[in-house]
Amino acid sequence: MISHITAESLVLDLACTIGIKLIARNQVGTLAKVTRDIAEQGFFISLVKQHFDPVEQNDIIELLLTLHPKPQ
Repeated sequence: MISHITAESLVLDLACTIGIKLIARNQVGTLAKVTRDIAEQGFFISLVKQHFDPVEQNDIIELLLTLHPKPQ
C-alpha cells in the first residue's frame, strides 16, 4: 500500500506533527495495513480516527504523525 515515506531534515532538531486524511474502500484490514506500514518506517502515530461515509461507501481514516529528527 505505502511503498516508502522519506523524511528530509530542513532544520536540525525540529519535530513536527503532520495530519493525513485517507479515503479508502471499505475493506477489512485497511486501517491495520496503513498504520503498520507507517510505523514500520519509524514514524510515531499519535492519533487515529476512522469513520464510514455511507454515501460514498468509503472509510475515512485520519492520522496524526509525529516526526522527530534523526540522530546525527
